[in-house]
Amino acid sequence: EQDTRHIQIQVDCLVDRWSSESLPYRAGDVVSILPYNSADEVNAFLAVLPKKLQALADCELEVVFDDESQQVPGTGYPNWPTLCSLRGWLTYCADIHGLPEREDLRGLAPYSSLTHARGSDQCEKLMELSETKGAALYADYILREKRSWADVFYDFDSLQDAGSQLTLEALFSLLPPIRPREFSIASSPTNDRLAKRNNDTAFNLELCVAVVEGTTRLGRSFHGLCSHYLRNALQESSVCLW
Repeated sequence: EQDTRHIQIQVDCLVDRWSSESLPYRAGDVVSILPYNSADEVNAFLAVLPKKLQALADCELEVVFDDESQQVPGTGYPNWPTLCSLRGWLTYCADIHGLPEREDLRGLAPYSSLTHARGSDQCEKLMELSETKGAALYADYILREKRSWADVFYDFDSLQDAGSQLTLEALFSLLPPIRPREFSIASSPTNDRLAKRNNDTAFNLELCVAVVEGTTRLGRSFHGLCSHYLRNALQESSVCLW
């Protein structure tokens, strides 16, 4: 049985731009929430990177875009920040919580350290998981067991070996961005309009959020990025609406 939570978010920004008889949403509208990764997940991911990259976690990085495509060389995503730290990028931008796709595993394979005792075998295994004929293996390993990027780096430890050629540029190329999640608004605009007459500084949005949380058949616990973020953010009153 799916666990669904009723969540109420107070909105008090830009409210002075709306008249007392209007609200910025109607019945049937959705709200987009952009979550971010927890400090624990970011630390877990940093811990499975090569030590040369771990050492750069809190350094200021300048992201240089290709002049013609306005993209980071080697990646199709054009909206990474131009100035950040690796830790900040992993926290607010990169979807390290997501499940790597087959082409992602193919992209990781060349970075397996060949000086590692199992480096060559792990490179071949990553390639096998990425191929069409390895679809069943990929489904068992990634999809059914909900293995994230950090899990893959942990299992294929030649990627974190000192001999790995993994670079910051490769990470920016391989990791996908965190995407906003959309939720239908469960509250009534009429009720919020009536409440707003007595308080012109805020109104409430109510959402019904399905909590993604469970255990795989091999006993691995997992949770959804956004529902986990909402639970923590509401406790800190730091939900970000876009």
